[in-house]
Amino acid sequence: MKWLRRYWLQGKNSLLTVFASSPGKRQNLMTMPQLAFAAAGSGEGSVIVPVAANGTIPKNHFRPLSFLQDFFNAITDIQDARLLPTANRLLLQLTNGQPLVFAEYRQGNLLIHTSCRNLDRDGVFAKKLVQACRDTYRKAPRPVNRKNIQFETLGGAAELQETDSLGVTPLPGPHPCGTGCFLAAFLVSGPQRERTGWSRETDQLLHFCLQHVAIRLREINALAALRLNASTDPLTGVYNRRFFHEVLSRESERSNRHHQPLSLIILDIDHFKVINDTFGHLTGDRVLREIGRITRESIRTIDTVCRYGGEEFAIILPQTELEAASLIAERLRTSIAEFPFSTGEERPLVVTASLGVACWHGSGYLSGQGTELIQAADRALYAAKDTGRNRTCTAPESQGPTAGKGRKPVVFVPSAC
Repeated sequence: MKWLRRYWLQGKNSLLTVFASSPGKRQNLMTMPQLAFAAAGSGEGSVIVPVAANGTIPKNHFRPLSFLQDFFNAITDIQDARLLPTANRLLLQLTNGQPLVFAEYRQGNLLIHTSCRNLDRDGVFAKKLVQACRDTYRKAPRPVNRKNIQFETLGGAAELQETDSLGVTPLPGPHPCGTGCFLAAFLVSGPQRERTGWSRETDQLLHFCLQHVAIRLREINALAALRLNASTDPLTGVYNRRFFHEVLSRESERSNRHHQPLSLIILDIDHFKVINDTFGHLTGDRVLREIGRITRESIRTIDTVCRYGGEEFAIILPQTELEAASLIAERLRTSIAEFPFSTGEERPLVVTASLGVACWHGSGYLSGQGTELIQAADRALYAAKDTGRNRTCTAPESQGPTAGKGRKPVVFVPSAC
């Protein structure tokens, strides 16, 4: 009889007593899977899981079915970086107001999301987090290196005050969120953690919610990777022409609305056909890849570089005047001319480029597709080709849709050229 009583007590502890919406009536006991995935009457039940007295959390009994339904609906509607802050905010109802810390593992790299605004990386709490993450991911394919650990602040969540007495408790996981990627969560608590209402059912609810968060994170990452592949040139790693037109249209509208300057640089590799015919197309591909890398490293974070054609690149520079855009183009031209391109032989290949620069000063009206800007930069590019190549030319300053039509571009050649 002892073993029968023990099994009966274990089964009793794994059940939740569900009450009907009317007082004094009690329904049959339901197991956790039935409770989590019941389709009918999901908003009518309530469970005896007291919630801590927190300023943002009500003191009344909490309804797990309604919570799960609202949680899944809220998480499913999110398609961007708000996923983890939203999950952290909603799960406060399960953790008695104690915030969570999320840790994303990606091929040996670790990104820790906390609600601390100014986390001391060398502090006691940060070291506890790092150690907890290492313990959690000790069986990962690649070990976690301290140099590959980054911290990020969870926006929109309750701010966490960093103290040395904070404890870090791992939650069930980690949960897979992609190929070689995992998501783990940790509960942050004070020195005297309040365990009132914390039960096995609470752990089960957290487990289900974290699993769903990992699934949504995998979907968001897959969608982001799909968008990146659709807008990126596979050879050079810069954006493609379709993305160029999207960005130029958006920046043209912003320039018209705020009357801000907008500049465009078009770059063309000199005698690229000769490079392909002499050294082969594989060498030509290497040249394109290196020029794409040099171009990315030569621009600002707000600028956009795209592969415009076969050997042509286009750079969109928002809020940039003609003189500043010309300096950026000239710096890029010099970097390309001085770079030793490899051909598989001892002597490196010298490659040059011609660049055309055009600027819209924000006055008048620029078409939504930026057609006038493309035409002006294209005329400047052909002027650079006609005047000897390996140089930068600037288009005449335009103040309206037809201003400057028929005027020759201005050649910008530094003394070193």
